[in-house]
Amino acid sequence: VADYPWQAHRDLDFWHRLTKPGPIPAFPSCTQLLFHPAFVDDGWDHVAVGGVEVRLLNVVPITDEEGRAAATSIEALIDLWDDREVDLFRDRSR
Repeated sequence: VADYPWQAHRDLDFWHRLTKPGPIPAFPSCTQLLFHPAFVDDGWDHVAVGGVEVRLLNVVPITDEEGRAAATSIEALIDLWDDREVDLFRDRSR
């Protein structure tokens, strides 16, 4: 994942997804990765390094269904998570 921007010649930002990252350890039902901003209002989502803003991308494994919702809109994904009371830090099969 760390090499992806250079290999694919693409930047990564908040709410971007990797749809085929390969197996995700401890998340067997998740097939994609989502880059989430800070999880709480006062959480870190960027730091300044030498006067340049560097975004901190929290990697969240997501299922195919969640990926389809995210492709529709981030609001649709968040609604899905809220409706199902999804714990983002656990595999969805549990």
